[in-house]
Amino acid sequence: MSVEMLILVLLASLTAAPVQQAPERPRPATRDYVVEVDYDPPPDSLEGLYDASMVIVRARIGASQPRMIKDMPVTTSSAQVLEVLKGDDISEGQQIAITLPIGSATVGGHKAMTSAHGFEGVAEGTEAVLFLERWPAAGTFGLKHGPAGVYQLNADSVRMPAAAARWAAFANRPTPSRADFLTIMRQLKTAKREK
Repeated sequence: MSVEMLILVLLASLTAAPVQQAPERPRPATRDYVVEVDYDPPPDSLEGLYDASMVIVRARIGASQPRMIKDMPVTTSSAQVLEVLKGDDISEGQQIAITLPIGSATVGGHKAMTSAHGFEGVAEGTEAVLFLERWPAAGTFGLKHGPAGVYQLNADSVRMPAAAARWAAFANRPTPSRADFLTIMRQLKTAKREK
């Protein structure tokens, strides 16, 4: 058999044989995971938190919806603005969206959770004063300094973050009256506008 003939026979056998792929390497097992979100410590005064926030509103929290931002489960809530305490691009009656880095989702059969050290967010129907910043990745607002940016308004009192209770503005009262708290916020707004 000539060399040319041998090459032709080999080529014919190669083209007729099924192509074998290398065996697929097993992928590493994906595990459930938890993302713990740490916020910067809040300022040491109400005025400091006011100055650090882009927008401050008194709002009623609406429905919430879980979603993913990159690999992080989050919860986005609607909120109807009842009063603007800081921010020129927000108006009373406007609906805004607030995203909190809390929630869970199943991704590829595995559970992903995001937690802010026990902060559970704000329940639907709650009225609160919210200290906000823009969250570009979410296309919404986020809480400035996390739980330190939520002041839940009850009928007669305010549920405040623990750190705020020792601020001079609240005269060491852990739960000022609703009326006193809103008066303090409105006076701060007026004082800041006058500067």
